[in-house]
Amino acid sequence: MTRLLAALAVVSTVLFATPAFAVIQRCLPNPLPPPTAPVFSRDVQRFSEQMHLDVWRVPCDGSVALLMKVTPLSMGPFLCESDFSILQGGAPFEFALADAFAPTFCAPLLAPQTFSLVPKQPAYNIAAPLTILFDTLSGMSRFATLEVAAAVPPPTVTVLALGCTTCQPGDTLSFVVRIDNPDGLTVVELKTGARLPDGSVVTILGRFVQKALGAGVSETISLFPSFVLQAGAFPAGAYTIEAALLEPDLGVTISRHGVTLTLLP
Repeated sequence: MTRLLAALAVVSTVLFATPAFAVIQRCLPNPLPPPTAPVFSRDVQRFSEQMHLDVWRVPCDGSVALLMKVTPLSMGPFLCESDFSILQGGAPFEFALADAFAPTFCAPLLAPQTFSLVPKQPAYNIAAPLTILFDTLSGMSRFATLEVAAAVPPPTVTVLALGCTTCQPGDTLSFVVRIDNPDGLTVVELKTGARLPDGSVVTILGRFVQKALGAGVSETISLFPSFVLQAGAFPAGAYTIEAALLEPDLGVTISRHGVTLTLLP
């Protein structure tokens, strides 16, 4: 009866999907990416049903998302998001097991599957240290715990104007991008471009530049040399100078920034 009610709850949730599912899935690829370090792992068991958990974070629109891969270690263990909770700062929190196909999960697990852990309200801090609890329904210590350390901030990119941003003929234009990497050695793709007043986009440094970022370093890259704006050189209007850092394998956005440039007649 308990599992029947849980299954009915899943159907209800699918029919009335929460906005959190839609929001978090827009910044993640489909299928969800495989585990990347640091990965926090452990086996869990409820009676004869056994599963292995791998938990890690991935960049997600300038922040992070928390992912969990669940691998069955016994035949078709029953997996339901209601079996889990998160403990953070002494307070319990709930989350949904979501993927690209459904905002929740409560069914036998027949093969390894990766989920995004979407916070329910009130939401916990995905980037802060947290403990995942799994209800074993037995034993003196009923809940199996998995400690997840705090996220290290991902690399960021910032567009900097070294000249005018509201410009007229005779003014000097100059733009650079600064990349800051507080984490360890990582490889990113840097994309740069300008959005023109008519809505079209042109690249500045080519289609992309792949860069290996050292641990704890900052790097400044010139987008184009400083020059004096000549009358009639470019159409008047609003331009946006943009830069983005992408994860090179799946194209997940790590960081994005832009500066508006207004050219006067």
